[in-house]
Amino acid sequence: MYVREGSSWIAIKPTSTEQGHINTVSGIQANVSTVAGISSDVTAVAGISSDVAAVEDIKANVTTVAGISGNVTTVAGISANVTSVAGNASNINAVVSNASNINAVAGDATDIGAVAGKATEIGRLGTADAVADLAILGTTDVVADMNTLATADIVGDLNTLATADVISDMNALAVNSVITNMGTVAGISSNVTTVAGISSNVTSVAGNASNINSAVSNASNINAAVANGSNITAVVNNATNINTVAGSNTNINTVAGSIANVNSTAANIAGVNSFADRWRVASSAPTSSLDEGDLYFNTTNDTVFHYNGSAWVAIATHSVGDGGLTTNDFTNADHSKLDGIEDNCYSRSN
Repeated sequence: MYVREGSSWIAIKPTSTEQGHINTVSGIQANVSTVAGISSDVTAVAGISSDVAAVEDIKANVTTVAGISGNVTTVAGISANVTSVAGNASNINAVVSNASNINAVAGDATDIGAVAGKATEIGRLGTADAVADLAILGTTDVVADMNTLATADIVGDLNTLATADVISDMNALAVNSVITNMGTVAGISSNVTTVAGISSNVTSVAGNASNINSAVSNASNINAAVANGSNITAVVNNATNINTVAGSNTNINTVAGSIANVNSTAANIAGVNSFADRWRVASSAPTSSLDEGDLYFNTTNDTVFHYNGSAWVAIATHSVGDGGLTTNDFTNADHSKLDGIEDNCYSRSN
């Protein structure tokens, strides 16, 4: 190859290096032609050479993105949502920092749903009065009291108290007059305790209400009896006989008019008791407090029996006139029990 310089042609010969380059270009002349056809694009790329260099630095990421091009296309379709999320970045970051709490809440989703179903009740608890009440209930003393009330025995008692009948009774007790009475009773609690200790006696007295009412109508006679307290104590020991006497109120009035005789009887109460033990009236044979020589009159068959130490034996009745008794019968009889009865009768007559 020649090149003209001035007035002469000068032969130009490439160096071996240059010849190598020429050979290379010659080998890719098709590519050179293609690049020549997109020279404007090449010029544009040259204008963003720095960006091209940046892409070169993240070519691995570009390859990764190329592998998820479908996802990229999907995200591009929701770009408005992506923009909205970006606008809430601070909130999203806050949520991320509370991920453990959110996971805990998610684990309690069922309970949260149940609580949500009680929104009305929760609203009531949120009032000022309710909050004040809850503050009171949250004090140490009240919590301790509630722990005490939560034991099985007390819960059982509370369930008993919660029945309709008991609630009705408590409503009846809550009226002012009853509360006043309970205050009065509380002021004499020691007396109540004493009465509770003799509840069986109180029950006995209640069982004799009619007799007590009869006694009330004879208050003047009772006052006379009070003056003879020691004798009354002796009579108390014979309550069974007294109850029998109570059925004859008229006779009691008569006796009250003869208090001197009553006092005499009390002074000889041992003999009266002895007679009561030995002589009884019943529709069938007694089975307790049996002693040899005891007597009882059977009201069913109108027969007198005596106890021989092991059994009740009927006493046959005779008269001298029918020949069943003789002078000898009376002469040889054991007079000890008859003497005792005679002595008792004598004491009563005086």
